[in-house]
Amino acid sequence: MLGTAYLDWEIVFEFRLKRARYVRIYADVLVITENKVFSLEFKMKDKIDTEEISQAAKYVPYLEIVFGTNYEVIPALVLTAAKDYFDFAAIGRSDSVLPVCSGDMLFNVFDEYLGFLSDGNQ
Repeated sequence: MLGTAYLDWEIVFEFRLKRARYVRIYADVLVITENKVFSLEFKMKDKIDTEEISQAAKYVPYLEIVFGTNYEVIPALVLTAAKDYFDFAAIGRSDSVLPVCSGDMLFNVFDEYLGFLSDGNQ
């Protein structure tokens, strides 16, 4: 990683987004940088499930309200049973995509949006 900006990152586990009588919505992990919030949805699988892509994406509107316009919210799906995997998956029938990765390739999600790896470090 270049520089020391990552020293100011914050990590939040099981952030409660919505609470109702029968519905509780929690984001698994949030990584908060200077101007981005990464919402990481972890699944103990090795294959992409379209419902889980939608689940990862559905937290964005809630988080945009919580963090405001100074932060870009980036959802991602992390497949903990997969190995050496990083790609983008379509969100529903839209043109929007979100990153999907294995745990060992999670650094690619951050690099894609923050560009903290130099060519010599990849």
